[in-house]
Order: sequence, then C-alpha cells, then structure tokens
Amino acid sequence: MTSLKMKLLGGAFFMAAAGFAGTASATDIFGGGATLPAPAMTQAFKCYSGATTGVDYRVRDSANNLNDTAEAACPSYITTPVNAAHLYHYAASGSGRGIAGFYSHDASRFGTYLSTPFTSVEYALSDNALKQADLDAYNNGGTIQGVTVVAPGVTPTPGTNYANPFEKYGALIQVPNVIGAVAVAYKVPTGVTIGTASGKLELTKADYCKIFNGAVSYWDQLPNVTGHVRIYRTGRSDSSGTTSLFTRHMAAVCSFLSTNKFKDPAGTGTLPSTTGWRLGAGNSGVATILSSTNGAIGYLGSEFLVGSSLVAASLQEGTSATFLQPTAANATAAYNSLAFPTPAGADQFNPLKWVPTNLNSSVANPTAGYPIMGTSNTLLYSCYSSAAKVNALLAPNTGALGFFRWYYTNAAVNASNGVLAANGVAALPSALRTSIYNFLRANIKATGGTGCVGKGA
Repeated sequence: MTSLKMKLLGGAFFMAAAGFAGTASATDIFGGGATLPAPAMTQAFKCYSGATTGVDYRVRDSANNLNDTAEAACPSYITTPVNAAHLYHYAASGSGRGIAGFYSHDASRFGTYLSTPFTSVEYALSDNALKQADLDAYNNGGTIQGVTVVAPGVTPTPGTNYANPFEKYGALIQVPNVIGAVAVAYKVPTGVTIGTASGKLELTKADYCKIFNGAVSYWDQLPNVTGHVRIYRTGRSDSSGTTSLFTRHMAAVCSFLSTNKFKDPAGTGTLPSTTGWRLGAGNSGVATILSSTNGAIGYLGSEFLVGSSLVAASLQEGTSATFLQPTAANATAAYNSLAFPTPAGADQFNPLKWVPTNLNSSVANPTAGYPIMGTSNTLLYSCYSSAAKVNALLAPNTGALGFFRWYYTNAAVNASNGVLAANGVAALPSALRTSIYNFLRANIKATGGTGCVGKGA
C-alpha cells in the first residue's frame, strides 16, 4: 500500500502487471466511482481473486484518462485466494461519475480508457449518499450527474438518454461498505513552525470554517503557528463523494460566519465556490497539489495519508477541548455516536434507510469521534443477466463465496488490524455487516428470478 500511495501522490501512475486489463476469466465484474474506498476495495479484490488474475484497477486523472494502476499486494495473513475464476474491474473516477455510470449502465461515463475499455457496469461505489430525488430518477426517469434516464415504457434515444434502469435492471440497492474520514491535510510549509505538543495543527470548528471560507489568508493567523506564509485552499475539481461529506459537515458547523459559502445541509458533490481554490481530480490529484504547493491545505480521504508525507490536522471532537486525528478508530467512534439503526422489515427495501445522512442522523456533526466522516456505499442492481454474475458478486446459496459475501463476513478484511484499517478506513459494525449480507443474499437474483423476469445487468 505504501508504494502505491507514494506513486499516486507523486503523480506517477504506472501500469499494472501485464495481462491484468482484458484478461479472459470465467466472469468479469465491472464498476467504478469513489476514490475514498478504492485502495481498500481493490486490495480486497486482489485478496479474494489472487495475485495475478483478480484485479483491473484504473485511476482517473485530471485529463479524464483512466490509467492502469497497480493495487496493493494482499497481506501475508491472507494466503489463499477464495475464488480465482473471476476478474474484478474498478475505475476510481469519483462518486459522481460512478453514479452516472451506474444509472446509465454505460462504462464510458467513468472516463476515457487508455487500454481495454470496460464493457459493462455491475456495481458502483459512492460516498455521496443518494437522496429521494435520486431514487425517484432511477425508478421513474430523470436526470442525475449529467445522465438522463427515461421513464418506464419509453424508448431511449441513443446519444441523448438511457433506458430506465429500474425497468432494465430491477430495484436499486444501496448499502454501506466502509466508514471513512475526510482529513484536513497539509505539508508543513517552508517558513512555518507549528507550536503544539504534537507538532500538528489543532483546529477548532471555527478555525477550519475560517480557513475554507477564506476568512484567514496566512498560516500565522492559525492558532499556535508562526510564519507568514499564504494559505492555498485545495480541494476536488470533480463531482466527489469526499466533497459531499466535507461540504455537509461545513454546512452544519460554519453558519456562524456571515461569509459562509457552505449552505446545503445535505452536502454538495462539488464545491459551492472555487474562487481562490486549487483543484485536483480525485483524492490523488488533491494529494499531489498538497505535496507540491508550499502553504497548501485541503481536504481529502484519509486513506491517501497512508504512506505519504502529508500531515493531517487534529480536529475538535464535538464541542470538547479534545482534538482527534482522522483514524479508522476515531471514525468508528463517530459512527457509533450516531446510534444509527439497522433497517428491518419493509425499511430494508428502501435504499435511503441503510445510509446515515443529515436527514436521518447527526452524521453531519457527530457529538463524539472524528467530526468529518460518513460511509462509502455500494450501489448494486437487483437483477443480473446470468447466475455467473450473481455468484461472482455474492454466491448466495452454494459454491465458493462470492466477493461481497466474503467481504462483509471475513475477519481478515474487517478486523481492527485488517485490510480496511490498513488502508485508513474502518469496517462497519458486525451486526450491520451481517444484515447487509443477508439482505443481499435474499434480494439479488439472476434474470428470470422473482422480480427479475426480462431484467438483468
């Protein structure tokens, strides 16, 4: 993981081992979207499928190109692939593009392919939780992330809009896959000294509200800092779930500022104003700017701090005098403080009930734990075109474990020292993971199954 992150941070994307992209396999599973869970998820794909055949990982750059990228090696404590027959493809293109690709079932929405293009879409990952209007667009037609899908019964116009996804691929499923923290990160500028005991910035909510609203312009305007160096605010240029988590929190805590620009309580996938900001594509693009610009400070998924030279500010916990780092443990503490209920009964069939948002929890400003956090979420269809795809995704009844069945139930993935934690993200609570797996097992079917006659991705 360290070598991958350092290459990403340096902007030197490199080719995956020969033969990964386009390698023939029993079943190909294609998806794209969020960058926050990408290092963890692609490493999990590798552990599940094996070292040489199991993963095809692409990362989108600022020119919209999807670069073949090497995922991290599987740790030594996972010695045997679960099922080497399947090839999992993932394009880390940003949550907005992941949603667009999923709704349209058009893998070109992830970006421009420099090698063998993806030929289908089976899943997406997004930190940007879907809203009621988004679910309505999926079911009844509408526009989301620049993609227009027609109403049921309407024939789409090629090049203009897409078939109704509910009619073609069944009900939409949205379930969380990790808990993630959004870091306020920087590289200590030349000419700046930070006088805290830890040597790291310790920022109250008022402090970072002022930074990202442009109410302070120099580092020595921050507490315990000397050195008159200009601050360069840094964030995402693309439609991003990381930005959505960040702006959701800023809207919840920055209203005291008359100049506050963060006003949407649900968060926005793009910054409300980019005047005075330096912008990068993906968390890796932000990390590159932070690493190379003296005085830059910005937000990015905490997973991109693993193995990098960047430093995370410690942020105020709730209203206390305690300052916390964006660790997996502190993100878990924040999630636990929500007391978010696991959906049961009819609520399980509502994709909005599985994910904490500003409407159903205090996730925008948790009372304990690290303050800027949320879940990254998996989008799945209910209906797939073959039993082979269902088995590769889940294997609900017989045979080798499908990927998501293994992912949600395997201790080596979800332990406090497992694959997720090693990548800077946190596992979901055990009871929630069990409920997710049981729901997926009961409700994902091949074409011809109950609710899936004539439907299948």
